[in-house]
Amino acid sequence: MTQIPSDNHIRDMLDPVKPACFYPLFPRAIEALEAGGGLTAFRRLGHHMLIAFDVTEYYRSAMLHYSCCSTRHCGATLAR
Repeated sequence: MTQIPSDNHIRDMLDPVKPACFYPLFPRAIEALEAGGGLTAFRRLGHHMLIAFDVTEYYRSAMLHYSCCSTRHCGATLAR
């Protein structure tokens, strides 16, 4: 590879694609990762996995939250 596309270029290419188009790819990707041992480090709490694929650090809010959303808790306590 001599040229790597930017994040914005990848988003521009993927934005028009319906998410359902990617659904069949996930089981195949998980199988390939599992076969190569790539998921071992991600297993926690009874072999459950949490894998963030995109934007988890770019779009988050301390003000907005919903009961169905994933949350992240820091070990440090914030001073008031």
